[in-house]
This record gives sequence, C-alpha cells and structure tokens, in this order.
Amino acid sequence: IKRIKLLTTIILCLISNYSHAIGFSLLSIADESDRDLTFGVWYPSNSKTKSQFGVELQQRLVTGPLSVASAPLIVLSHGYGGWLGGHADTALALAQAGFVVAAPSHTGNTFKDMSSPINKWLIDRPRHVTKIIDYLKNQWQYRDALEGNGVGVFGFSAGGQTVLSLIGAIPNLNRAGQHCSNQPTEFVCQQGMIQAMLDAKMNQLTSSSQWGGDKRIKAAVIAAPGFGIAYDKKALSGVNVKLQIWSALLDR
Repeated sequence: IKRIKLLTTIILCLISNYSHAIGFSLLSIADESDRDLTFGVWYPSNSKTKSQFGVELQQRLVTGPLSVASAPLIVLSHGYGGWLGGHADTALALAQAGFVVAAPSHTGNTFKDMSSPINKWLIDRPRHVTKIIDYLKNQWQYRDALEGNGVGVFGFSAGGQTVLSLIGAIPNLNRAGQHCSNQPTEFVCQQGMIQAMLDAKMNQLTSSSQWGGDKRIKAAVIAAPGFGIAYDKKALSGVNVKLQIWSALLDR
C-alpha cells in the first residue's frame, strides 16, 4: 500500500509538470487479421508546442523529436469500450519521466466500435499489443533509442485481463463459470461474458501462446482486472514477471 501511495504521488507530481515536454504521434499500422490498428505514442521531447488531449484525438499534435538517447517502452491497454486516450494522463506522466508510452484503441472493443464478439476481442487485444511492440522496436523512427529487450505493460479492467494474457496467465474459465452460478450479479456474469467464453469453447485454449503471451514483457501493472474470478494459483503459475496489482477502493 505504501508503494502504491508513493507511486501515485509521483505520478500526480509529474502530471502537474508535463507541459511543453512531451512528444506525441498518432499512428496506424496494417493488421492482417482486421482493420488497421490505431495507437498513440507519447515520448520525451523538447517541443515547445502545448498539447491538449480531446475526446476525439489530440487537438494540437506535439510532433517534436525524441529528446533522450535511451528510453524504456511501456504499452497501456484500455478497459472495455475505451480508447487510446483513456489513460492519457498516465501516459503523459510516464513520458515526462523518460518513458516511451504507446496505447492502442483496441479494434472492435472501443467506445466507437464494439463490433467484435468476446471470443475475438479477448484474443485480439494481446495481439494488438504485440504488433505495436514489433512496430516500435523494428520500424519506428526512434527505434534505436528504445532500451533493451524488456517492455512494461499497464492494463485497466479488460485491459488488465489483456495484460494477464500477455505475461503468461491462462484463465480458468470453468472456475469462472462456477463463480457465476454462485454470484450471478457479478458484472461479467450478469453481462453473459463468461458464458459466451464457455460457449465459444475458450476453456479449450490451454497454452500461453493461444492467449497471446509475449516473453518480451518484463514488468506489469494491472488495475482492477475485469476477469479476476478466472485466475487461481494454477492459472497464474506461468507468470514470471515483476507485477503490481491495483484494486479500486469500492470495487467489489
């Protein structure tokens, strides 16, 4: 708890000082399995242009050059029905602190586009993160400045489940189904999400690679993971990264 309070304090301090120090790019890359994948990238920059992040897109794009010789990479994954700007404040704070931060709008599971069924977006989300890491490491104009092979990830709600898949966790959907039988008012149970996963036979996906595991990820923060009921000790046995879990005060 003390560490989380300290981290929160640091982030708030950084947010208050980020003006004129952040570069931002809105990028889109081809996705062979779907429509083009759109994501934002925040990074340290000496640009003098002030950024304002609106609901649609960044209104005044800060496109200055990267201002550091070496920077670690972090990828953020938004919640169910969110978008790439949902955690812009966190991205800004991290970029001010010297990180390169990328955040996708997960195709088929955003506030503008909820067209993907659960069995598709659950698998697509970690795949999106892997595609972004591939692009930034191999094609991005500042790729040579990205530090080492390790990557950090942050996920909120459904993004928390995305992160769990990326770091090697394999959900126990039968356990989740039993929980729904006992606690039908649980949000993911009430919405029929667990039953839809079982109907799609996702409980037969038993390897990390099937869920989108990416061994380049070395550290993770998970905030209020949306399918936490599906993860027991065995489900988490394949996780071998530095991990922090955040739970909301009133999250039941």
